[in-house]
Amino acid sequence: MRFLFAIEKFLVRNFGISLISWIVCRQAGVKPVTTFMLTTIGRKSGRQVETPIFYFRAGNSFYIIGSKGGAPEHPLWFRNLEANPQAWVAFPRSKIAVRARLAEGEERAWMWDTAARLYPPYNGYQAKAGSREIPVVVLERVAR
Repeated sequence: MRFLFAIEKFLVRNFGISLISWIVCRQAGVKPVTTFMLTTIGRKSGRQVETPIFYFRAGNSFYIIGSKGGAPEHPLWFRNLEANPQAWVAFPRSKIAVRARLAEGEERAWMWDTAARLYPPYNGYQAKAGSREIPVVVLERVAR
């Protein structure tokens, strides 16, 4: 599995292609979702941690969904962002500094609905997650 994850990271970072997105979306019967490399700071290690993740756009910002496939706990990248909202998103040939914040209220509802329209399994993940509200995280570009 480590080898496959390393290949996935290489493809997302250098070519903007995600095999995981392609496979998961094909199984769900939807078009592949855009994927970038999210780099967070480990809340315990202090080291940079890379995670390929589906993303969506809202104006000049990006947003991501902390579904973890409907698991009862938040994904590690989310817990890292809670501890330190500084992060980076990488596309082929570019890396952008961002600051994370939690979407709430109408903003969250709109972002969730949009993401679930593009990737319908999110609704099933929320049902599976039970009382855990799946977080929607906004990543805003940091001015240089």
